[in-house]
Amino acid sequence: MKKRVLTGSRTTGSPHLGNYFGAYKPAIELGKKYQLFFFLADFHSLDDLPSKEKLKMDSLDMAATLLSCGLNPNESMLFAQSAVPEVTELCWMLACIAPYGMMLRSVAFKDAQAKGKVNMGVFNYPILMAADTPLRCRARPSR
Repeated sequence: MKKRVLTGSRTTGSPHLGNYFGAYKPAIELGKKYQLFFFLADFHSLDDLPSKEKLKMDSLDMAATLLSCGLNPNESMLFAQSAVPEVTELCWMLACIAPYGMMLRSVAFKDAQAKGKVNMGVFNYPILMAADTPLRCRARPSR
């Protein structure tokens, strides 16, 4: 059995060359050697407050781009983060035990605070990232 690798990308805006060289191409290459699980990080995009239509379109654009760039759906699993309810469940549990002071030290939070764009999505972003991690243990491709 191949070793697994999990990666994902925020569904914000139209995919571009930076996405391709920085995330998509390396992930697709990993999928040739490992069992790849690539998730559309649509929950991670919510802190930008996109409309429902924009969130859906950005997710579809990313999925189409990944497939057109060579992601093989017969060998890799492509899925939306929002399709896994355990992510939000674990996020809530982790949020209940995460120290407030630790969250204040988050680089993303400090950056957003400096720009005056703080919301609880930004504040809890590191917790959501931690909740993504068990996906690699649970995800099973359906054939």
